[in-house]
Amino acid sequence: MTYALPIPAPALVVAAKAAVRTVTAKLWVDWDGDGVFTDESAYVTEMRGIEAADTQTRYLSASEVVIELDNSTGRYGADNQSSPIYAYLTRTGQKAYVELGYNGVVARIGTYWIEKLDTATTRKEATMRLLDRVGQLGDVRISLAPDANKLTSAVFVSMCAAAGLAASEYGYDTGTRTVAYVVAGAERAIGELMQLAQAEGGRIFVDGNGVLQFWNAEHHVAALRTPLITLTRSAHVYDIAYPRRNEDTITRFVLEYDTRESVAVDEIVYDQKQNIVLAAPGLDAAGKVIFAAPLTLELRAMDMTRWERYLPVQFTTVNTLTAKAGSDGSGATLANVAAAPPRNGTVSPGSNLYYTWTASGPTGVLKLWTDSVTGAAVTVLRLNGKPQRSVAPYSVVADDPTADPARAPVEQKMTNAYLPSTDVAAEQAATELFFRSGQLATVNLPDIDGMPFLRAFDCLAIDDDSQSPTVRYFLQVLRNEWRVSESDGYRCALTTAPALPTNEQVVSQVIPTPSPGAPVTGGNQVPPWYWGPTASQVLVWTYSDWG
Repeated sequence: MTYALPIPAPALVVAAKAAVRTVTAKLWVDWDGDGVFTDESAYVTEMRGIEAADTQTRYLSASEVVIELDNSTGRYGADNQSSPIYAYLTRTGQKAYVELGYNGVVARIGTYWIEKLDTATTRKEATMRLLDRVGQLGDVRISLAPDANKLTSAVFVSMCAAAGLAASEYGYDTGTRTVAYVVAGAERAIGELMQLAQAEGGRIFVDGNGVLQFWNAEHHVAALRTPLITLTRSAHVYDIAYPRRNEDTITRFVLEYDTRESVAVDEIVYDQKQNIVLAAPGLDAAGKVIFAAPLTLELRAMDMTRWERYLPVQFTTVNTLTAKAGSDGSGATLANVAAAPPRNGTVSPGSNLYYTWTASGPTGVLKLWTDSVTGAAVTVLRLNGKPQRSVAPYSVVADDPTADPARAPVEQKMTNAYLPSTDVAAEQAATELFFRSGQLATVNLPDIDGMPFLRAFDCLAIDDDSQSPTVRYFLQVLRNEWRVSESDGYRCALTTAPALPTNEQVVSQVIPTPSPGAPVTGGNQVPPWYWGPTASQVLVWTYSDWG
């Protein structure tokens, strides 16, 4: 499977490489919500923004843009009734988008919503703060009805719908993994989406058009193997943190399955649709009741509505039991007595329904008697239950095999309610540990000019040409702090982490495919590590080999 990766338009690449170039920054705002955007670029004096993911959880943060505006004409003053946009300045939430480029050639970097618009005390300047769709979803909580055996992409669609997004506001790949059990009760939408991405081994992000995207594992790995840009060390200033351990380095990662048991509350799982007729008792010589044999119902709950079709549920209680006198149920309502009746010949005829209920898992036995001489009919029978979970609570542990055994493990734990299986969870835990354990170099680029716009989790490559042979580091962006001004152009500061989730992928990317007779071998354990072809050794690599 191949995927189209986001690369700049050819004209923009040419403009970015021009010997003489001028940065172009454009701001468009739909003030009245009619879908027509007004060009506010003439008033922009500076832009700065942050694209980031949490360095510990790898959860996506809201993209933020702060724009400094020239307000010398009073255009953005909420107290200036002569402003052509005065009617829209007393509220926020308007949709906007930003374009960046060079020499008038631009590309849309993001679609946002106005979170704040302030004018300075001098009223000569205004500051606009924009947040993307992640920011919009920041306080949104979602609930998902219990379900089971759903593709991650199907769960993604359910989450987006629960968050109030229209079908045009999200896109997705077909998931490659199946979620064993799905349920959520008033959980933060962004947290649930990030858990789902982790369970898939994929990526969730907001594209330049403001559409929330879900990439499956194949798509995500393909993107991590294909850098959007490659930089050469001799041409740029940056800091490389080579692999090394300190006392805070994570050496154990625990991924725990969240059962969400508390969300799966009791509800009706059996609802009788037809009357159940009970025979009238006999009477002895003294007019006392001789009860007929109990009507015994053996039931097995197979719910077909809120859970997976035909998923067994565990009976818990009798929710509603209603009987009326007369074999057709046309008489007065009988009183429920949750017990077997007294012995024959000890009670007078009455208007009672006696019952006993025993349940074992999805199987229940209901026994019914009546002391009504006209007989009776059970008109309503509803039983409560919970899903009989096929996934038990578990946690998987990934340990760094190269950690000092004399030191206590430094542990990080995360919970996830959407893990497909223990095998997948174990694989994902190893990947999460790899990103956190300092096994590959990380690179910080404090001041880069002329970069294409990079979002959190985008991939770039660094060619370290100070070494022989040149070593290529594949990196994913964790934080991009960028700014645009007339004097400095476009500049950004990048914080990165290793992009490739396993060393097998590092090997396949760092070196070309070896020719026959020149198999690949791992380098020594002295950083920086690299790999190269030899004539006498072969590469044997497992998850336990980290060097």
